[in-house]
Amino acid sequence: MTASFTPGTAERLRRGDSEAIESVVEAFFAPVYRYLLCRGCSQPEAEELTAETFFQVLKSVSGFRGGEDQIRAFVYATARHVRAGHYRACSRTAASDVTWSTMESDGESPQDSLLKDEQKLQISCAIAKLEEPTKEVVILRFINELSIKEIAAICEMPIGTIKSHLHRAKIELKQLLADSGPTQ
Repeated sequence: MTASFTPGTAERLRRGDSEAIESVVEAFFAPVYRYLLCRGCSQPEAEELTAETFFQVLKSVSGFRGGEDQIRAFVYATARHVRAGHYRACSRTAASDVTWSTMESDGESPQDSLLKDEQKLQISCAIAKLEEPTKEVVILRFINELSIKEIAAICEMPIGTIKSHLHRAKIELKQLLADSGPTQ
């Protein structure tokens, strides 16, 4: 999902314009919630942290210096920091960092649906075995569909480092999935 904002949205956002704020919340509420679920939050935690993310966005948006093309990275970076703060405060980690939202059936047979669920589980388990920050980079890139540039801004890493993490992850995931058996 790529949200595009009209020119001037970033400036209106900084001024606290309610329409600009509403457009950002509408564009990113579900993706941020999904990101938090994929990072290991339970549903209640993800709901709470999504709300906290947008509270923090509103609180700090006057200091946002980017343009319209950087709003998404700003929101995800805020979500990342809110999640990290939550787990630091709780001093615990999630058992599994990757969950898949339930997808509605599109007329597929129960057998096909079961096979897809099995494949998702294998992929989730493989991603969960990746080391940080590679795991986070993979989730942001392939589950949340962010650009490499946005991931670099969110994770505060050079673009080359992000590309390196993705390359290593592809090799590691290929090996992990091969070791876990066929995923037809």
